Amino acid sequence: NVMGRHNSYATSGGQWGSWMATFSPKDKASGLPMPIFDAETGDIDKSVLAHWRQYDLRYYLSENWESLGDKLQGKLHIWMGTMDNYYPNNAMLLFEEFMQSTTNPTSDAQFHFICGEGHDCGTHIPFKTIMSQMVSRYQDTKVP
Repeated sequence: NVMGRHNSYATSGGQWGSWMATFSPKDKASGLPMPIFDAETGDIDKSVLAHWRQYDLRYYLSENWESLGDKLQGKLHIWMGTMDNYYPNNAMLLFEEFMQSTTNPTSDAQFHFICGEGHDCGTHIPFKTIMSQMVSRYQDTKVP
């Protein structure tokens, strides 16, 4: 809060501020993104949370798997550290769990969790492997 304008983490320029700028509705009075939680009490604003849901990839895919599942085959290769400082790895574990539960089609998404790595996993992702995946995907989509 100390770093944000009006003593708010929402305007701090930090990670939570950027998430709110991206996902939150604007406050009608101030025009600023609405905070998803009260920084002093920790209370979650359920109306803001409901607004964020439209950006929840796992929820979207669970609602639309029948029409999207085939289109995603061979396209999802996810590398993630287990020690990201804002914990999106926890959400990614839930996403992996969902993807493993899919049927018709069963997802072939690949998940690689790298123990102890932070946000970018820069030291443990084999560059050659990633480039190979990208080239393979590119060649699969080339129009004859």
